[in-house]
Amino acid sequence: MGTLAMPGTRSELALIDAAPAGFTLTRNTGEDCELLLIAVDPDRGGQGIGTELLRRSTEFAKHSGIRRMFLEVRSGNTGALRLYERRGFVCVGQRKDYYVGENHLRFDAITMALSF
Repeated sequence: MGTLAMPGTRSELALIDAAPAGFTLTRNTGEDCELLLIAVDPDRGGQGIGTELLRRSTEFAKHSGIRRMFLEVRSGNTGALRLYERRGFVCVGQRKDYYVGENHLRFDAITMALSF
């Protein structure tokens, strides 16, 4: 079964001039929610699209009765880490050498959570 077809899955699309600029994909699992993916068109970076998408996803979760939102981010992704921390997410775990990057460089996966 594809992720989009799973129960509790929700996507949100950001449009600028009727063109896709970014999206989020979340999945509710009872009282918890997981931010599976947030992506912004690289040509639209730095315009606050990711911030707004994250704000909308967290607000929707909160108003839907979700108590916590989880996400996972690569340890070297400092921009994303800063964004999540500004929105109130805190580190709750780490998976050593989870991601493999260029030249076989390995990065930890940081698990973060936001409680409502």
